[in-house]
Amino acid sequence: MSAPDLKRTIVIADGLTKDVLSPDHPYRASHQNVGDREIERLIGRGKHYGEGPLAVFLRAVSAATSSDGAGSLILLTPAGDDDPVGESTGAGFTFIEAIEELAPVARVVPAAPGVIPDTDLRETCLAMGVTEDDLPGTRFLVVGCHTDRRVLGLASFLRNVWGCPNVAVSPHLLGSATQEAHLAALRHTLPAAGIEVLLDLEAAAEYAGLDPAPFSAFGCSPVSIGPPEALETLNDAERRIMCACTGRAWSCGPWPEVSAEACCSWRMDGRAARAPSRWL
Repeated sequence: MSAPDLKRTIVIADGLTKDVLSPDHPYRASHQNVGDREIERLIGRGKHYGEGPLAVFLRAVSAATSSDGAGSLILLTPAGDDDPVGESTGAGFTFIEAIEELAPVARVVPAAPGVIPDTDLRETCLAMGVTEDDLPGTRFLVVGCHTDRRVLGLASFLRNVWGCPNVAVSPHLLGSATQEAHLAALRHTLPAAGIEVLLDLEAAAEYAGLDPAPFSAFGCSPVSIGPPEALETLNDAERRIMCACTGRAWSCGPWPEVSAEACCSWRMDGRAARAPSRWL
């Protein structure tokens, strides 16, 4: 059987509402909120709010979609009439300010908690010009929050229910409230489900049909930091994913953060790992 003809990439973003990604009161008290550290890593904070890798990436996808069709963006939003912390939008939950300007350009698909909107999602893809015959040749990049739940469920659904062989995620575009679950999904569960884990933000940009050059400034590539005795217990694939996941997988423990040169010398795709930027 010949390989599918890759015609386009569709980016599906989930968990971008205020109850998940807002640092403001009262949203930060939501049980869905991923916490200040993840919000800062993905979106930014203070005067740099909206300049983090996830926000910039989605704006680039949106711009490409509206200008030359290089990418297509679908935003999933929780189905319902009221925001869980009291701010009604008239159509459900409120997107964070950093991406709310994208909603008129993107396709917005309501998704009930714990449910993959199969019919609505398929109809949205068809409305974007993807035929049923095109689906096997369509690449999907899933971004957003709750790596071990919503992202895992959606990516696995696309790969194993829709039968799309080209489904990917990137740790630099994902966040979770619980780091252990986030890392476990990226190291084990997602690869086991046939999902590609793109460890470099520039690789994710290329996958989405974007120019990777503007994303190099983030420094979001695999990072070699951590206690050598812990790294020795990992195989090569696990080490790469662990070091790439948020760029701080090891810096949250009792040990000090160390440089790539001081820790280990492995390389990814022939390039030396770089130190984390201010976003990692």
